Amino acid sequence: TVPIIFAFIHFYYITIDLIEISHHSTPNPMEAMGASCSSSTVAPDKMANDNGDDLTLEKAKDEIAALRKQLEALQSSSANANGNAPPTAPAPAAARTKSAAPVKKNARAAVVATRAAEKDYVKRTIPKPNSVRKLIYDAIKSNTLFRACSEEELVDLVDAFDSADYAKGSTVIKQGDEGEHFFVVEEGSLDITVRMAAEESGGGDGDAGAGGNEVKVGVPYVAGSAFGELALMYGSPRAATIRATQDCKLWSIDRTAFKGITGQHKIKRSEMHLEFLRKVKIGDKVLGDVLQSEDINAMALATQQDTFAKGDVIVREGERGDVFYLIESGEVEVFKKKEGGGDAPIATLSSGHFFGERALLSEDVRQATCIASSDVKCLYLMREDFVLMLGNLQDLLDGKVSSADDDGAAAVANKESGGSTDNATGDDTSNEVVKYELSDLETKQTLGVGAFGRVKLVTAKGKDGKTKAYALKCLAKTGIVENGLQDHVLNEKEIMEELNHPFILNFHCAMQDSRNIYFLLEVLQGGELFKFLRAENQFPESWSRFYAAS
Repeated sequence: TVPIIFAFIHFYYITIDLIEISHHSTPNPMEAMGASCSSSTVAPDKMANDNGDDLTLEKAKDEIAALRKQLEALQSSSANANGNAPPTAPAPAAARTKSAAPVKKNARAAVVATRAAEKDYVKRTIPKPNSVRKLIYDAIKSNTLFRACSEEELVDLVDAFDSADYAKGSTVIKQGDEGEHFFVVEEGSLDITVRMAAEESGGGDGDAGAGGNEVKVGVPYVAGSAFGELALMYGSPRAATIRATQDCKLWSIDRTAFKGITGQHKIKRSEMHLEFLRKVKIGDKVLGDVLQSEDINAMALATQQDTFAKGDVIVREGERGDVFYLIESGEVEVFKKKEGGGDAPIATLSSGHFFGERALLSEDVRQATCIASSDVKCLYLMREDFVLMLGNLQDLLDGKVSSADDDGAAAVANKESGGSTDNATGDDTSNEVVKYELSDLETKQTLGVGAFGRVKLVTAKGKDGKTKAYALKCLAKTGIVENGLQDHVLNEKEIMEELNHPFILNFHCAMQDSRNIYFLLEVLQGGELFKFLRAENQFPESWSRFYAAS
């Protein structure tokens, strides 16, 4: 029993290591475009986070704690019975890292999930019996990764699953390999094994990548089981080996299909939400006529989703409220109190309708009661969030606030004229926009390497004759085209051209040749934020607030 518990603990250590590495190593799409304009590689604007990973990690930690208690009890009873000292449990991941030989880290993998690629994805529908469709549907609906998917989304995902047969003894997944498929078992049985380091399995010096014993862990996968979900999010190495112990029939979906289908549904929902918001009428004004498209987009981003079961009271007449609701699916009955008592139905609202809109103006006393007459999915927006983003709605309706387009045009004009916003840099000229040709630049050294190119330190002579240093971001055209990142690169350029702030990297100009696209940027020599985060493990709250606010 003790060796089995050791195997379980080791397996969970590996799982946690991989999940935590994935959290800290997966860059966002902006980072994937290339290396940083600092003395290292690109600093991520925001660390990727996934609720599915968090739940998996927390569950694994809880199970480890329970296993440790069992192990301590077994060790104690074993020592009392045999007079032997109990074996030592494997060291935690952090402790093992300190004692292990340095390992060369590979470059962080690029996350390529762009809006353009999602739009271009063409779904394949694989015919399958209704019994198999139900099997796959039940397997994915209960999986954490798929819980946010709509019913329509789940149906499209089931359509895309393809079948594969594996003979007894064949390997479906190999530990350490890059994965991109998620599997559902229709027939057969598969064992889970973890390759332990030779030194931990009693085999002397070595590591898990070279030798070591394979230890069977967990419960075998059988019909209805599913595995490999992390591969749908990013190319993380497989944490275990899955091998068929019988002839098996599996159904699988790859990362491209998963991201393509979920991405297209996300775009569809986003466009639907924007259309809903444009039609919202407050008084005699329609938001689409009053607000700029950027303001509508900001509102859509700030909306959150909530669900109500049939019979739930969403708002009650006479109560105060500051939440605006927009129905995404389902029906809501609206009731008004009668003079003689009781409630009278006055309207039925369905998808695309809204209520509580006056809450965006001021704290609203609800004029009616809204009850879900079926299962309802709503988008909602708090007045506080609206005011923080766009200001007072009444001022917007009255035309007292300047438009976002006017403000944006002024900022672009200011930057193009070489102007600068008030900042703490004093008379620093780093925000001055310059224009150069490739022939004007002298390369000094490479600052960092990213997924699709590198960043070089270059110098050039300014108008005053002084030599100035810049960072030249070099993006390989082949990598951009192969991964469908054309729109992404253009958006990055357009956004950076409009930005002018002392806390934001300054963009000077773009150039190209037959092989690469080049962005000439301000050079930052403080190092990569991600590197400091890994070294510090965590930042003080004041640091985190500063970087988040910046």
